[in-house]
Amino acid sequence: MDKSESFFHRHFFLAVLLAVLAGLSLLSLNYLGVAIWRQAAYWILCFILLAVFLYFRPSLSGWRRFDYFIYLLNIILLALPLFLAPPIRGARRWILIGGLSLQMSEFIKPFFAFALVSLAERLPNGSKKRIWFPLILSLPVIFLLLKEPDLGSAGLFLIMAVIIMIFGHRRPLKFAFWLFITAGLGFLIASRFLSPYQNQRLEVFLHPGRDP
Repeated sequence: MDKSESFFHRHFFLAVLLAVLAGLSLLSLNYLGVAIWRQAAYWILCFILLAVFLYFRPSLSGWRRFDYFIYLLNIILLALPLFLAPPIRGARRWILIGGLSLQMSEFIKPFFAFALVSLAERLPNGSKKRIWFPLILSLPVIFLLLKEPDLGSAGLFLIMAVIIMIFGHRRPLKFAFWLFITAGLGFLIASRFLSPYQNQRLEVFLHPGRDP
């Protein structure tokens, strides 16, 4: 089996999952009457970039020297919309560049994940500081996202930090169990402080039939 065949077999399942996700998103947009060709072009471009990255597998070890800088740069980029972005429906999330609107929270996700893992690995293996460090580093990002406000992205960055915390623990399953129990209780308490439209989104997510 040559390199190309081995590459196909190793990433076949990932490709199927992404294709299903892309298909569902395009079907949803088409159902809403939105032109899907631009979104389809973005999906194709992302597939090509991902395939190139996975095929050549560039080493990230050299970039670990800049993990502090990457982390701080992510914070700065995420703070820019609060000062430069025009308010759209009461939120400042998108920076207009030419004819494009760029949402910084989407742009920094892979770089922020890399910075979290790299910075956490600087601490001794198995130490409590290493476990909780990703969550502490995520707090400034979550704060900025809540200021925009963007509750959905704040939740995604929190989940990212939690996943890294779980894999950094010596007993990941036990730690994940108690962590999700605590998170569930925290969510029930926090739901009392959500805005009406945020509560409505959660209700529709849990009961889609309420908003056909």
